Amino acid sequence: MNSSPGGETAFFNRPPNRPPNRPDRPPLRLQTIDLSKRRGTCTEILKRSVMKFLLLMFLAMLTGCLIPVQSIINGRLGTTLANPLLAALISFTTGTILLALVILAVPGGIPPWRSLMNVPWILYVGGSMGAVFVTLTILLIPEIGPANVVAAAIVGQLGIALLLDHWGALGIQQRPITWIRVLGALLLIVGTWLIQDRH
Repeated sequence: MNSSPGGETAFFNRPPNRPPNRPDRPPLRLQTIDLSKRRGTCTEILKRSVMKFLLLMFLAMLTGCLIPVQSIINGRLGTTLANPLLAALISFTTGTILLALVILAVPGGIPPWRSLMNVPWILYVGGSMGAVFVTLTILLIPEIGPANVVAAAIVGQLGIALLLDHWGALGIQQRPITWIRVLGALLLIVGTWLIQDRH
């Protein structure tokens, strides 16, 4: 131990240990994250997803608007021709011609023949289901009216759609049935019942 000039003992007067000589390193740089920009990006993504969802729902609503109009037109055609099956055939023929023209006009609209052969057979029966739907609406509209036909069709569509979503049938994304979805379906069913023509 060494004594200081004032008579006090200095216990830590030895020079500190120096690390061995090392090559100069570049200074450490910390990357700063602007949380405000990240928050703004997340908000924009959320807004885009919401706008896309609303647009798709609007298109679905427009599609639903075509169903009663189509049913009335087909019903009147069946009554005029006195042949519901012929009216259904005419309805599908005009739709087939329109789709054929669209396929021919759109580039790449006709897929290779092999791809058509590889499609599961169950996916080709959608047209036959459409034929049954159109034919039955043509038969039912003169009897119970278009409002009742569409209302009953909505009830059936809601019920089977919930079950298909719950099971993930036919390769669709599975969406389990919840009490909120069941409540929404029941409210829609009550609404379709209230608008029925009971005369």
